[in-house]
Amino acid sequence: MAAPGEFQRADVYLVKRWKRVQYLANQFWERWRKEFLLALQQRQKWNTPRRNIQKGDVVLLKEDSARNQRRTA
Repeated sequence: MAAPGEFQRADVYLVKRWKRVQYLANQFWERWRKEFLLALQQRQKWNTPRRNIQKGDVVLLKEDSARNQRRTA
């Protein structure tokens, strides 16, 4: 039996192992919360059904060229 304030080698190993297990559990729940829970939420804003562009539709084109060099559609 060890004196008060002294730790046996097995005690130190158990404390390190317990801290490691706690760290891994925290990592699991943090990742689960960030990745899995967010995947369950449906975002109506981005999931609205829209028809495909048809011939004759008016569209906006974004080009990186200067204003006087843009093509007309």
